[in-house]
Amino acid sequence: FYEVDGYGPINNTEISNNNFIGGGIATFIWPNQRNIDNLTIKNNLVADSHYLGFQIGGGGYGSHIGDVEISNNEIKSNSGISIDAYSWVNDNTPGL
Repeated sequence: FYEVDGYGPINNTEISNNNFIGGGIATFIWPNQRNIDNLTIKNNLVADSHYLGFQIGGGGYGSHIGDVEISNNEIKSNSGISIDAYSWVNDNTPGL
């Protein structure tokens, strides 16, 4: 657990009703020992100009992510990868 003043948790965040038409990764959430709780990503369009739709997780010493909803998105990433849930999805993780 590593949070300090000014770099605390990210709670109750919603990314919805967007058209991502650029390039690269549409949404990249990569906390380094920060808590993220109650994250919702829904009703977004990701154009095929992106090589990845949504990437969530990672960080130098791991992420602390809970209560994630990813639903009703249209993702056309040109790599074929829509959602990359790095390091926090495993056998003990309930579904998204």
